[in-house]
Parts: sequence; C-alpha cells; structure tokens
Amino acid sequence: MRQDFDFHQYRNKYAADYYRFEELFEIISPEKINVDNLYSQFQYCEIGNAEKTGDIYPVSLDFSERNLLDENYYKKIEKGDIISVEKDDILLAKVRPNLKKYVRITDDLKDIYFTSAFIRIKAKQIPEVMYYCFRNLFYTDLMAISRQGKGYPTLNENDLVTLRFNRLAIDRLKSKGQELTKSILEREEKIRVLKSSLSNTQEIIDEIIALSFFINRDGLNAIDRERDIQPLFSGFQESNTNLRFSYRWNKAVKIQKMLLSQVKCCKQLGKYILSTQNGWSPTCDENQSSYQVLGIDSVKKDGIVSFNNVKYSDEAKENLESFIVNDNDFFVTRGNTTNLVALAAVAYVKEDEPITIFPDLLIRVEFTEAICKEYLAFIFNSFIGRLYFKYSTKGKNQTMVKVSPQELSDFFVPIPSFDEQQRIVDKIHTEIAKQDAIKAEIADLRAQIDKTIEGAI
Repeated sequence: MRQDFDFHQYRNKYAADYYRFEELFEIISPEKINVDNLYSQFQYCEIGNAEKTGDIYPVSLDFSERNLLDENYYKKIEKGDIISVEKDDILLAKVRPNLKKYVRITDDLKDIYFTSAFIRIKAKQIPEVMYYCFRNLFYTDLMAISRQGKGYPTLNENDLVTLRFNRLAIDRLKSKGQELTKSILEREEKIRVLKSSLSNTQEIIDEIIALSFFINRDGLNAIDRERDIQPLFSGFQESNTNLRFSYRWNKAVKIQKMLLSQVKCCKQLGKYILSTQNGWSPTCDENQSSYQVLGIDSVKKDGIVSFNNVKYSDEAKENLESFIVNDNDFFVTRGNTTNLVALAAVAYVKEDEPITIFPDLLIRVEFTEAICKEYLAFIFNSFIGRLYFKYSTKGKNQTMVKVSPQELSDFFVPIPSFDEQQRIVDKIHTEIAKQDAIKAEIADLRAQIDKTIEGAI
C-alpha cells in the first residue's frame, strides 16, 4: 500500500523484462548467537564501525573482561543484536542505506560478528560483481524502495524483496562474469596492499605528539586499563572545584599527573582561555535555506572543521550573528560517547561559504595569542586529550557524556613555544598528506571497478 513517488516511479521503470529479487539473491535469516560462547575475545561491528567505502573497523570485546566503557555493546549483544556471517555474504545497512555502508564478507572478515542492523543477503551468482552493483547500478532503485519517513531513510527485508533488476543488464554481467570477477579481485588485492601501508590520522597524531615530548604512552595506557582506583581525600584540593570524587574523575587526575611528571611544559589550559560559548540548534532539514548548520560530525580528527555534511534552517533568532562560524574559530564537541567527546577542530571559512552557524553540541573557544589553534586541536584529538576527556566528562551513561568549560579549564596540556607548536603541526600535516596520496590511489582503483562494470553493461 505504498504511495510515495520514488517507489512508484521505480516500479514503472521495470514494468517488464526484469529479474525478481529471489532469482538473483536470497536473504539469510540470522541464527541465534549463544552469548556463553563469547567469553573470549571477539570482534563486533556496528553500522557506525563501517565506512561508506565498505571498509570496517570493528571493536574487540570479551564478556570475561566486561567493562563500563563498552557496556552498551554488551547490552545490545545480550538482547540479540548480533549476527554471524559467511564468505561472500553482502551486508546492507537497514538504517541510512543512502550512506552506502554495505560490506562484502571476504575470507579475512568471515569470523567477525555484526549488528543485526545489517540485512544479510547472498548472491546466487557472481557475488563480487553483484556487491559492487549495489554501490552503483542498483543504488538508485535501492533508495527508491527505502522508506524516508520523518527521519533517516530505512530499509527492511520486506521492501528489499520487491527490488527488480534490468534483465538485459544482468545478462550482460553474467556473460562476462568470470572476466569481471578476475578484474575485481586483482584490483581488490592492490587495494589490500595499499591499505596495509596506511596509518590512520589518530595513529599519526599520537606518534608525533609522543615523540615530540618523549612521552611514555605505556604508562598512560596502563592507568587506562586499571580496574580500580585508590583515591585520597587530599585529591579534593587539586583542580577540583566541583568536589568530584568518582572513580572516573580520579582516573583522569592520575593520568594527568603522570603526564605532568613526563612533560615539563605542561600548563593548565584555563590560563590561556579567553572565552567559551555554546552553540544554538535551530530546527533543520535537508533543503537549502537561509543559512546552514554544522553537525557534530563536522569536527574531524584531522583538526579541521568539515562543511560537507550540513543541514539547513531559516529559523529566526534575535542574536543569530553571535553563532555564525568565523574563519579560524576553534570548536570542541560538547557531547558524544566517551571516546569521541571533546574532539577539536579549527574552521577555515572560504569566501564563498554560505552563512554557517554552530549547534548546541559544539563549544567555541577563544585563546590567547600564545596558542596555535591547530596544534591545540591535535592535542585534544591525540591520546592526551582522549584519555583525559574519557574520564573527566560527566553523564548518566556512556552513550552521551558532556564536557563543560570547567573540564576544559582543568585540562593540563603541553604548551611549548609558538614556533615549536607550529613545527609539530607541519610535521603532522606532512604525514597526513602522504596518507591522503595513498587513499587517492585506492579511490582510483575503486572507480576503475565501477567503470569496468559499467563498460560490461
């Protein structure tokens, strides 16, 4: 009984001469996973751990070492939010399928568990080719059968089986199946080799920061792994104006004390903060309007604000101009999970960039001239900031904790000379540029796969 335009337009396009879904694919019903078998280390992948390229970055879990920070993963798994997979499975995200978070299960991924928010299907022929077809040839139709509703688009099994596939195009792919599969696997092998040489942005920042200040990260990581803390009441008087005495707060203090013992130029950030300002979140949608609004995901680990994923609004506010993003503004994410809260980035606003405001979950911070903002963003995003904010932030659960100006002020960070800060920034940029060149080569190989399939059709 669907009456949405995209769905009907798609159905009319394939009024005749098409393959039905069940002729090309089958949906694999998930088997119940016995949690008792997970009392050793295993890997688990949510939709958030998948990239739009199909690459995944699963988390490592172990029920025998259950901890508070990963508690939400364990709770979801206990409720049945877990599926096993087999080689050549294709996983399609049920939530926001428009992001192309589709995964093909290869030999090196078949032992990973996934969230049941993926639909698990299997192609009856040429699975490698069919996977890439979902990313290009089938993509428009997949969006047409997805349900938009009031929020994000969603995809379910009942709608998926209504997909129709152009018979002529599929027959051409089948006739060249062996040749196409060989071409795909050759390029995927090149991609695999290139990916093995990649270091992610986090690793680059961490390594350069650690080497620049001769920091023993093993000692900090050992504190991170500790299961209990023996706090002293004397801790009330040290940078603790809110009289906090929790396990998490005392762990943050212990981490900061070790950092102070190793880095002599550590200073309390509050001495360099001139002002802080929370943003404002108007009612937004996807349609271009009077101004655009940053999302929380606009703050990237490379220390630069991205304007690529914005929403729009025309809601009026008396002091709207005070929330406009200006060139060289420094932002910190005010709320997120413990691993992502208080990420920082600098905004570089181009002349032709539309008026942009920052939302309530971002804090704009102004510093004295002694601070190189991009350097400080790298410190926030490095292991120094990640460990401190992981334990100093507040929240009833770990899916959404908040940072306040007080935690920012209490944060001890290495503050060398401005020239030294700039030197560290330049070194990080040089290494990130090398990684970007490798990523561009990988993107070109993936584009070649798409062109090969298009050419065959």
